[in-house]
Amino acid sequence: MAGFKILCDEISIKEVPQLNRPLLLIYGEEDKTIPIEHAYYIMDWAIGEKELKSYSEGEHACINFLDEVVPYSIDWLRKYLLE
Repeated sequence: MAGFKILCDEISIKEVPQLNRPLLLIYGEEDKTIPIEHAYYIMDWAIGEKELKSYSEGEHACINFLDEVVPYSIDWLRKYLLE
């Protein structure tokens, strides 16, 4: 895990062209693996339509909220893929 954290510190998404596509980022605030600052960083980098959906008690990948996250994600995908 330490290697992953070092790699994340070395990579800058802002060195690649900005994302100009719809973006849904779902984040669990109890995530012990990826800090919320990474979500804000990606949201700042993206220039297309974007949404950050955050769960205050969500764990990594919001695994403890899949009953909400999966249907929400499917509806979001339908909205943008069927336009």
